[in-house]
Amino acid sequence: MKLHKSFGLCVIALLLPRIMLRRGARLPAPVAGPAWEMFLAKCGHYSLYGAVGTLSVTGLGMGIFSGNGIPFFGFG
Repeated sequence: MKLHKSFGLCVIALLLPRIMLRRGARLPAPVAGPAWEMFLAKCGHYSLYGAVGTLSVTGLGMGIFSGNGIPFFGFG
């Protein structure tokens, strides 16, 4: 469980820079295909960002408010 919490903190720390890089980068053109496929691909992509953000924040809150703290690879 300590490793699970430690890697969760790493994900939280890397999520904001990842989103900023994604917003600032020039992306290649999407592969041509039906509009519904492209729409569902975008929905799936943003849903994964939402899930990673939500799970990270709720896990952090649970660790903080449980009273046990959040160990970071044995340093806490």
